[in-house]
Amino acid sequence: EGQLMADFNYAYIGYDNRATDAASTISGTNVAAGFSVASLGNWQSFDFTQFDDGSCSVVIDCGQAVEIDYFAIAGHTLFSTNADDIVFEAANNSGFSLSVVTLVSLNLDSAGSVPAYSGIYGGVTLPSQQVRGNPVSVFKFAPVARRYYRLRFTAATACKIGVIAFGERMQFQRGFYTGFNPPSLNEQVDVSNNRSETGQYLGRSIVRSGAASGSIDLERVTRAWIDTVWTPFRRHADLYPFFLSWGLNPLVDATLAHQQSWSPSRTIRRIGTTEFYSVGIKYEGVI
Repeated sequence: EGQLMADFNYAYIGYDNRATDAASTISGTNVAAGFSVASLGNWQSFDFTQFDDGSCSVVIDCGQAVEIDYFAIAGHTLFSTNADDIVFEAANNSGFSLSVVTLVSLNLDSAGSVPAYSGIYGGVTLPSQQVRGNPVSVFKFAPVARRYYRLRFTAATACKIGVIAFGERMQFQRGFYTGFNPPSLNEQVDVSNNRSETGQYLGRSIVRSGAASGSIDLERVTRAWIDTVWTPFRRHADLYPFFLSWGLNPLVDATLAHQQSWSPSRTIRRIGTTEFYSVGIKYEGVI
């Protein structure tokens, strides 16, 4: 149990998104006709940008050097279309020749309907693994401050990306584990069963699929943490989605979520002059 608690301290939330900043400008290469990379400047996974096969890129100019320590993609088809050489990098110039640093690098090890990928992110080796579908993927790394950030990849066929996010992640003051439902292990699928007039089974259709509702309850957090960390996140989540990374596998242990309700904030104890509180959130999302 102690090891589980320690492992789960790695959970974090990404909601600070430089791609959506008013000061940022987005450009791209090999964008399909009729689509615009401006669609990547919001949190809507259904509002996607499509790319043609070949060498593709998305460049975000933040206007000045900004610090980031996470990168995420959602609403994409990079894996199912067998995209290769997927790289997220940062630089101090638009030509990506000054102070360049590679933050995430994924390689296609074997193509197919269930491809296998391996790579490196933040100096951590990601072992080769099969990837089913196109899961929300979130990567963390040591803080980097640059003005220009670029996602580039080689598309084997037409593919799309709905959301690109990168910024500073929100760390929890304390780890949590008991009672948490990992989103990628709790997919909720609503189906419609079809029958003939005589009751014979004619098949079924998926009406909706997504992650089952989940919640995070945080105990014994300080008022200082609530004011400086939790409250800014809460103000964001009242209006926009966010990324929750809960495990140690960045390719699958994450969800793009939106807030359903907030747990009551309560004082629970005082030790000396320090007051401790409990806060929480109920959410649902996609996986």
